Formats: sequence, structure tokens, C-alpha cells
Amino acid sequence: MTHYEPIVHDERAMNMRSGGAKMKPATYDGNASWPDYKAHFDACAEINGWNDREKGLYLAVSLRGQAQGVFGNLSIRSNDYHLLVTALEERFSPPNQTELYRVQLRERRQKATEVLPELGQDIRRLTNLAYPTAPADVRETLAKEQFIDSLANVDMRIRIKQARPTDLNDAVRHAVELEAYNKAERQKMEGHGYMCNAQMSEKPDDCMKILKQFMQEMRNELRTLKSQRNSKTDPWVRQPKEQSIHPRSNKGKKCFECGELTHLRKRCPKQKCRFCFLHYGETHLRRECPMLSTIQRERDETKQSYHNDQNVNTSFQKGSGLYIAAEIKRM
Repeated sequence: MTHYEPIVHDERAMNMRSGGAKMKPATYDGNASWPDYKAHFDACAEINGWNDREKGLYLAVSLRGQAQGVFGNLSIRSNDYHLLVTALEERFSPPNQTELYRVQLRERRQKATEVLPELGQDIRRLTNLAYPTAPADVRETLAKEQFIDSLANVDMRIRIKQARPTDLNDAVRHAVELEAYNKAERQKMEGHGYMCNAQMSEKPDDCMKILKQFMQEMRNELRTLKSQRNSKTDPWVRQPKEQSIHPRSNKGKKCFECGELTHLRKRCPKQKCRFCFLHYGETHLRRECPMLSTIQRERDETKQSYHNDQNVNTSFQKGSGLYIAAEIKRM
């Protein structure tokens, strides 16, 4: 009697012999999240049935850019999967950085060209990194509140809060709907604006008539301004003053002694009260006195001699007071 041994099919060996993998992992350059890529790579490795050595080789050939530099810096056992994963985690996802992720989560705001689903996904990633030990419902609530606060539109934030979303996905759904409604409403208003412009431009003759009338008014005003500028009666042009025939006369002023316009009263030669306080005479005034300069010079010399005759002697010794001796001569 012939016994047949059961045939065991090794799926991993068949995949390797077939010359390829069922699911090829994506490449990693260090810009994306390392935990997300590691989860993706582990899923591909499980589908393909790779062992640790094969996972190390496939992970090494999937690295690009900065991540490839981390692989090149490994000195020994470069194909070791666990050693390579540890090096990548230390480079792109170091531990004990929850405070950094919390600050990034608080400062996260919607960018100008960023769509709402991408914003929600990034906030969920930062929430999971900032609060790794928190319960799932707490992280979902924190992500929902931060997503609402990060929206740029104030009206959208208020409407989403009034809708009371249950989780982050519900808040993202409300935000996408409101954004679509607002966009459709703006397009509708712009269409009404085009219709109004089309209705106003139905009568081009009236518009041209109004434009010609306005241009004619502008020409008339410009012509008037030019004529006023060239004329002497222009209020905006400063006219030179007319020179009087009397060089020392002022407009509207005259001598109250004789009534002439050539001088004022204080310089009138016919002034009745003319008295000199130096000579006590009535022939001239004090300022016209011929002896004024001589008398003034004598007075200056007298004052100078008075100051020179004041002899002031001062003496000061160490340890004693101040003694001043002065002698004043009276004239």
C-alpha cells in the first residue's frame, strides 16, 4: 500500500520564488510622518509574509532622501530590521516630544490653499502625538475643538459650533458642506452682478451722452482756471503791491500834526511841542540834540571809572574762613 505525504505550501517561499512581492511598500523620504509609514510598511510585510531579514532589506531599499542618509550612517548590521527602525525613529520621531506636539497643535491654523479634510487629518495626527496616553474619546474631543478653532472663516466656526458635531469627522463634514454652500452663493451673487452690468449697458447712447457732457464740463472748468491764472484778478495769484509816491508813507497813515502823508507826527517838522531835556530848550527834541553823543560818552566814562574805583581784596587760607575786604568810593 502506497502512502502519500501531505504537501505543505509555504506562501512566503512561493512569493520569493515568483520573483516579487504581492504588495510593494511606498517609499519614505523623511518628510511624512514616520509612525504612519511604519504602520503602512508593517501591513505590507504581513501581506507578503516577510521575516525580519526580508523586512530589513525591503525597508532599506524603500528609503529616499534624508531617510536614506540615516540608513547609510549605520556602521554595522545595516540589514537588521529592528536596528534600522530604531535609527529612523530617533531621527524622525524622537520620544518625549509631547510638549512640542502640543504647541504645534495649539498653533495650528488653516492655510490659504489648504482643504478642510487635510486640515482635519493633520490635527488628528498632532492630537495623537500630543496626547498618546489619553483615552480615545478625549483625543477625539480635543481634535474636534482644535479643528473648529483653526478655521479661518468666523461665520463657519459659529455655524459648526451651533451644529454640535459629535466627533472630528462630523465637524469636517459640516465644514465641507458650509464651504460648498458659501462658494455656490458667491458664484450666484457674481452672476447677479454681471446681469446688473448687462442691464445698465443696454443703452450705450445714454452712457456716451453722459460721458461727453462730463468731459465738456471738465474742459470749461480748465479753461476758466487758465484764464483766471493769466488775469490780474485771480484770487489765488499774489499780486505785487503798488509803490507809493511817498517812500516813507504808510497806507492809511498820516501826520496828525500837519496832515501830510510824507511822515508821521513824531517826525513832523511843524510839531508845536519841541523840548530837549538835555539843554532844556525848545528848539529841538532830545533825540535831535547835537550834544547827545558827547553827553552819552561822558556818562559812559563816568560809569567805567566808578567800576574801576572799586577795589576788592580777597584772602583765603587753609583751615580758616573766607574774608573779603572791599572799599567803595562815592562820587
